[in-house]
Amino acid sequence: MQNNSNFSLQSFYNQLLHTNKEKELLFQTLDDYWHKIQKENKQQLCKVYASQIYQILKEKGFSAFLCNTLDYCKNSKECCYEHIFVLATYQEKEKDAYVLIDPTFSQFEKEEGKTLNEKMLCFPSLLLEKDSMMNPVVKNLNQKGYSEITLVGIQKYLGSINQFESFFSLSIEEILFPKQEQSKNKTSKL
Repeated sequence: MQNNSNFSLQSFYNQLLHTNKEKELLFQTLDDYWHKIQKENKQQLCKVYASQIYQILKEKGFSAFLCNTLDYCKNSKECCYEHIFVLATYQEKEKDAYVLIDPTFSQFEKEEGKTLNEKMLCFPSLLLEKDSMMNPVVKNLNQKGYSEITLVGIQKYLGSINQFESFFSLSIEEILFPKQEQSKNKTSKL
């Protein structure tokens, strides 16, 4: 009996050490990339930067997803703004944890002289900053280009960009695998 409990305890510690190491390596990779692009003009380069960091993460073996806001639109009226970002996942305490990676988020900040994209009702950062849960996310995105985030946070982030209610109810499966979910929905309707 004692052997079995020691094994469980050892397994728990090994998993804890592995998780922290995975998270640490993921964040170090993201920090290195952020420092590399820090001085560049990031305006309207989301496809370039998101694709680059996605490739880097995949090459290092991380679970990462290249996401496009247009993939989440239920109809053409909701598809008002295309933006590319990356979601990475890692295990923490036997659950999935999420990291939102958006090195070009600063384009959504209200600044003097900056005009709002005609397809938006409000600057996304202003919408997010009204929510105390999202304040640290906005701060991290602006300072580091990434932030730990919850499913609810991901929903709010998506909703702030395209500003439609349907973005606030997306499941994690719909966010990570939008085309597969759409295909499944179409198949189930037939």
